[in-house]
Amino acid sequence: IHESGMRVHFNSPEVIDKFVEDYINKPHSELLRQEEYKDFERKFYSSSTQSLITNFESCHILELESVRIGFACINTSWRCSRTLPEDRLVFGTVQVSRGAHYLRSKGCDYIIGLLHHPFDTVSQIERQLTETMLSRAKYDAALFGHVHHGRSHLSMGNNGNLFISIARTGFSKPSEKVEKYNSGYTILDFDFNKPSVECSFRTYVFDRNEFDRDIYLAKNGSV
Repeated sequence: IHESGMRVHFNSPEVIDKFVEDYINKPHSELLRQEEYKDFERKFYSSSTQSLITNFESCHILELESVRIGFACINTSWRCSRTLPEDRLVFGTVQVSRGAHYLRSKGCDYIIGLLHHPFDTVSQIERQLTETMLSRAKYDAALFGHVHHGRSHLSMGNNGNLFISIARTGFSKPSEKVEKYNSGYTILDFDFNKPSVECSFRTYVFDRNEFDRDIYLAKNGSV
């Protein structure tokens, strides 16, 4: 009954964002499923002065020479369950703007968003809004997982450019015969001075028990 009620309650971006704002650091029965992980996360980063942990987004900063790179880890999974239809998955896009605001306030030169669920795997309520928020908040890149086929592209719009990369699956089915769904990974080589990014795609070859260039995703396995 509780779960059915929450599905009905989360019916607009404003309602979802209000919940995320209200319980950013307060307990709620809806968040119990992630409690153990969040406890672990807070302990793991307890000594870091470059991290922010909330019940939803987490932010981290990496300093490379004179460049500060911010990572906003957007929690798209707090509503996940085996019984929740994909078109009912919401997460609160306010996390995107909050993450960017925090990292900019810490002097980050570049911001990369990490989200488990790509745009087309969340509810229609937030699907288009998610990409809009990432672009409007001036993220330089957004990296996704969840789906078992990879792709990378540059999205250009009125709010600026956003590099998007979706990783292949890890090892959910190493013997997969359909190339599109093979296990694999992507190496992203960012040059923030240009700026540019080079993608090297790798795919697992079950018969050889090794990774090789992923020519399914790109000619010669890289772009």
